[in-house]
Formats: sequence, C-alpha cells, structure tokens
Amino acid sequence: MKYLTARACALLALAVTAFLPNDSLGETLIQYFNTDWNEIAAKMPELAEAGYDAIWLPPPTKGSGGLSVGYDLWDRFDLGSKDQRGSVRTRYGTEAELLRLIETAHRFGIRVYLDNVMNHNAFDVPGYNAGTAIDIYPGFVPEDFHLKLTQDGFYRKWDNTRDWNDAWQVQNQYNSCECGGLLKSLLVTPSIVRNIRDPSLLAIWNAALEDLRLADQWIFIGYSLPSEDVAIRSLLLRAFHTRKNRKRLRVQVVSFESDEPAAPLTPQAAFRMFFPRSHFPETAYEAGGVEEFVGRLT
Repeated sequence: MKYLTARACALLALAVTAFLPNDSLGETLIQYFNTDWNEIAAKMPELAEAGYDAIWLPPPTKGSGGLSVGYDLWDRFDLGSKDQRGSVRTRYGTEAELLRLIETAHRFGIRVYLDNVMNHNAFDVPGYNAGTAIDIYPGFVPEDFHLKLTQDGFYRKWDNTRDWNDAWQVQNQYNSCECGGLLKSLLVTPSIVRNIRDPSLLAIWNAALEDLRLADQWIFIGYSLPSEDVAIRSLLLRAFHTRKNRKRLRVQVVSFESDEPAAPLTPQAAFRMFFPRSHFPETAYEAGGVEEFVGRLT
C-alpha cells in the first residue's frame, strides 16, 4: 500500500508539472548595461548556456548626446535610425543592431526587457527663449509638458516654490496649486495589484481604516465593489469587525443602473451580498446616480 501511495504521488507530481504554464515558473534575469548591442548579441549563446531566461537592457531611445546612457531622453521615436544629436546610433548601436539582438535572444529562448523612460525628457525646455524651438523634441509641443506661457510668449516650468531657502515653502508648497490651496493626498491604485508597502500609501490606508472604524455612515458613490478588489474588501471587513458599535453603522450605495439588460452582477447585487440585511439592516441603495443623490441632499 505504501508503494502504491508513493507511486500515485509521483505520477500526480509529474502530471501537475506537465500542465503548469511556463509563465508560472520563475525566470533568471541578467541586467546587461553599458554594452553595445552587437557585443551582447555575440554573448547570447553563452548567456543561454549559463541558464539565463531573460535579459534587462537600458533605454534604447536616443538620449541628449552620443555618450548618453539613455535616461536623459531626447527622442522616443529614434532607436538609432536618425541623424540627430551628433550621431545616427545611440550609445549602444543602431536600430538594426538592436533588432538583430532581440531576434538572437528569442532564437535562444531568452526574453528581452527594455527600460522605458516615460515621465520626463532631457534638459531643454521647449520655447524657453527665442533661440529654443518649440518643437525641439520631435513629435512634441510645449503643451505636452504642461508648461506655462509667459507674457513674453515663452514657456516655463510651473514653480510653486518662490524661495528655496525657506524650509516651509520647500516642504509644503510643492503640494500646492497656483490658486494658493494645498493639494491633499488621493489614493488611486489599480485593483488586484496594489503596493501598500510604500510608507506614504501605508499611512493613507491606515488613516482610511481608522476613519471607517469611527464613521457612523459609509457612502459608496460610483463603486461596484468588484470581487477582484480584495484589498478594499479586506479593508472594509477589518474596519467593521474592529468597530466599538457595529449596530450604529449605516451603509448607503449610490450607483446608476439603466434599463438595459442587467450585467451578471449589478453593483446593488454585489453590495447586497457583501452587506447582508441580517448584519446591515440600515443599508440604502440609490439607483438614480450621483445627481439624483445630491439633489435629495439639497
């Protein structure tokens, strides 16, 4: 009997392994920076033999100069094919050499990850003065960078800090707008994937938990409570079960449900399952949308 049990376990392990998708397994990645594309391509057989599954490369786009490592972005659409900023190639090679590298990596079953600079460009401000063109960055205009237009017709960065020697301005006015008011924190993160290990986000989540525990009424506006949003559901349950007086809690759900064929699970249905009448007798639902809800308040 022991032999059969061990054999059955072995067959089960083989069956599970056979049907596991490749993406479920970890991969070994090497960071390969400051090296020409051709040299990396030549090393691909050696990398595959060493057991690497993926390679991480620096930004392939044209930087501000021939020696740029790529993070002072100049042209997002130039991978080493345009004669600008002093050369056709980037620091690492031409576009054709980059494509050849990727093809070689894929031939050896190695994935290629590239750093992608999205939130900034190089040093020049478009239209900064008469000698700086407004289209200095190919494919962009000053408005793409949210620059302000001066009375002289030039563009400048928005700068809310007037005196950099004033500690209060440096610490507080960075979070202010031109109207003079301070900007408050707003947590907007995608469902499922949510990193709350960041100290700032963790503080917001802890404050939200405390506010939910102390509040007499929870109002949900335009939120469908999707089943995938595990973090929010967990937050609500923790807040409810750590309240001193659970019976005083009133829940109000504001949504807009049209006369079209109902979805498999409407927002009201999702909330009714999460907040059953047996535990939440004072739960109200507004199906007319936020305008109707606000109208009733006034």
